[in-house]
Amino acid sequence: MFEIKINGLQELEKKIARTISEMPEAARRGVEKGLKTTAGIAIRLAPGVVAKSIKFEILNADGNEVAGRVFTDTSITSFAPYVEFGTGLKVDDQGNPEAIRLKRAKSIPWYIHVSMVPKSFEKYGYPKVKINGQEYWECDGMYPHPYMHPAAFQNREGTVNAVAVEIIKLFREAVV
Repeated sequence: MFEIKINGLQELEKKIARTISEMPEAARRGVEKGLKTTAGIAIRLAPGVVAKSIKFEILNADGNEVAGRVFTDTSITSFAPYVEFGTGLKVDDQGNPEAIRLKRAKSIPWYIHVSMVPKSFEKYGYPKVKINGQEYWECDGMYPHPYMHPAAFQNREGTVNAVAVEIIKLFREAVV
């Protein structure tokens, strides 16, 4: 008969337990890195002031799930969603016909008094019309200028990899 003795088993059990307990935090760090990268891509794609409204946050990290979002803070730039999806007749509903109803003006065309927009507005090619002696821009919609949707798709794999890298780091620390 022979006897087997394994030394350090308790230390191994402690490392495994610590690794398991630190896994949610590693996943949270990875998701946060992925969100930050996605937000950076969206900022580069967004026009002008819209870029200043792009933020990211962790919504939930309760141990069983990590959820976050990249979003436009409409308190900074209220029209940011209209830039992403367009307006009026030019809305990109992205396969959701209900989206058009949500973003459609009450009447098309609509009129914007020339004093309400900067002079550079003329670059969009809307016709100027006179109504009761006042000049207005006649608008039927604005083409979308997507920045969030492309950013999310460009970094989808990067976010998954960021989570994997954080978890791999955790396991590497455990084997040292």
